[in-house]
Amino acid sequence: MNIVNYLRSRNTALTSAELCELINLHPVTLREWTRAGRVPAYRMGREWRYDPDKVADWLDHREVA
Repeated sequence: MNIVNYLRSRNTALTSAELCELINLHPVTLREWTRAGRVPAYRMGREWRYDPDKVADWLDHREVA
């Protein structure tokens, strides 16, 4: 199962740590991208959460450098 299909099958939000591990991204980079609005996210108290469907859409449509 690829990452996008896994995300689409998931029904709970991802934490920052889970998303970093899943897409192999450094936590500082994810935090910077999240704050800049490059990654779809929402705040839950002091923590960022990531909707798996929105992250799957983001991964499907992002440009590859």
